Amino acid sequence: MPGETTSKYQRTWPPAEEAAAPPAAADPVAVAGGLGAMPDSAPLRAALRSRGMRVTPQRLAVHSALHDLGRHSTAEEVLERVHGTVPGVSLPTVYAALDLLTDLGLALRVHAGRAIRYDPRSEAHHHLVCTSCGAVTDLDADVELGPALDRARALGAEASGAEVVVRGLCADCAA
Repeated sequence: MPGETTSKYQRTWPPAEEAAAPPAAADPVAVAGGLGAMPDSAPLRAALRSRGMRVTPQRLAVHSALHDLGRHSTAEEVLERVHGTVPGVSLPTVYAALDLLTDLGLALRVHAGRAIRYDPRSEAHHHLVCTSCGAVTDLDADVELGPALDRARALGAEASGAEVVVRGLCADCAA
């Protein structure tokens, strides 16, 4: 709640100027320029604030870049997209922001062979990973994962989810 004291130092969270900030137009990433149309940052802002975390230009820029790229991107690709638009963005900053987005449920981490890619599509779905070129493609298929999760739990695991990753050659590499 704006103006609520959160520590013995009598700071308020969120700061009044942040709580009262107008949407989109005052977005630090939009002001910095260089990125395409901003994705709706309201879910990110709300998720960060609900955890008592700051809404920073770097986090907003990484979120925007991941959506602008519109594909399963590496941290390096996101950094290249963000570079020069917001100060203070380095590869460790990008990794931290991408990991935070996955923790918040706003992106998915996809293990694609040697590379880890981040998917801006956060709802549950499956992937095809090319074993030759590393391309990652979304697979929308109904797969019954209940038995696998049940078996994992029977083994003592605290399984919270599962996904199918199909590995093989993509259409381009198979041709």
